[in-house]
Amino acid sequence: MAGKKNGTGQELGKWFEGEIQKSLDHLQRKHKSTYQRLYDTTSAAGFMPKMPGDFICVYRGIPFLLEVKASSKYQSLSDGGAMRSLIKDHQIAAQRVWHRAGAAGGFIFLGADRKSVEFWEGVRVAEVYTKPRAKLTGKPNHKCQISQLGEGFKEFLHTLWRHYGDRVAAGIEEDEP
Repeated sequence: MAGKKNGTGQELGKWFEGEIQKSLDHLQRKHKSTYQRLYDTTSAAGFMPKMPGDFICVYRGIPFLLEVKASSKYQSLSDGGAMRSLIKDHQIAAQRVWHRAGAAGGFIFLGADRKSVEFWEGVRVAEVYTKPRAKLTGKPNHKCQISQLGEGFKEFLHTLWRHYGDRVAAGIEEDEP
């Protein structure tokens, strides 16, 4: 199913994943990056284990785990109930593991208006998700209109690249004995 911008919630999600893939294709052609799309267990009729996210990519030497979400109900991932109804426990666990390993992660969210896109750092969402009754507050790390998705996505990755590149260069998260 190719997905539809104005279809059901699931169709909207598939359509938005396709738009993110187009942005990743463009980045791969123009910048030092590559990616691999991870297909949903439901797409494989349950024959595959749960995937940690929708995309694994490398941008300028830093690995990223990306999870793409879309909603026909919520305008923001910070709306009451949005985060816990859209994100699964195993996706949060994967974001935490990737962060601990020195990699970056993120959630990319398309709101109900089908126009605004939010980019949230994965570990930031994970920290809130794991605390009972805690709510995602503040602004996303980056936000853009769907018409500017490619440029907004590049800016988000570049911001995370600078942050995680500095961590790696400084050796902040060394392995425990």
